[in-house]
Amino acid sequence: MQLHSRTRKLASIALWVAAASVLYFVENRFFPTGLPWRIGIANIVTLITLSLFGFRISLGITIARCILGSMLGGQFLSASFFMGLSGGIVSTIVMAVLLGRFNQLGPVGVSIIGALAHNLTQVALVYLVFARTGGIVYYLPWLWILSLSGGLICGILYMMLIRNINYINRRFEIYGTG
Repeated sequence: MQLHSRTRKLASIALWVAAASVLYFVENRFFPTGLPWRIGIANIVTLITLSLFGFRISLGITIARCILGSMLGGQFLSASFFMGLSGGIVSTIVMAVLLGRFNQLGPVGVSIIGALAHNLTQVALVYLVFARTGGIVYYLPWLWILSLSGGLICGILYMMLIRNINYINRRFEIYGTG
């Protein structure tokens, strides 16, 4: 890989980290911590970067997004930071596996399952660390509904964005061929 293309790729990754961090921060401002649902709009960046760069880089962007977004919001190393980070890591892994093995699900299906994985990870973390009560299972049906709606929104937005990103890439060769 030439220096020019490596520099271009690094600059692109930095822009995706910035975009994901800003989306994460803005969403946290509109949906404060006490509310039970967020769209998870920054996960669109996870889907896009899984498509463009693959698992390792996308996971790094997810981790950087959680760190930078929580620092911008003054929540770094708080309980909500660790919940968001754990959910982000697990959902990135799940979406990477689904994109690699089960392509017939499509981006909307992958996004919905990724949102569900994110929410279930957070519920498991709350159960294990904060509140060991069986009552938390009553929250699960609501999480399925919220995961469905948030994942659907992110999946549709991803499909709209990736077409334009692919067009720009073909025209300007930003992401290379691999």
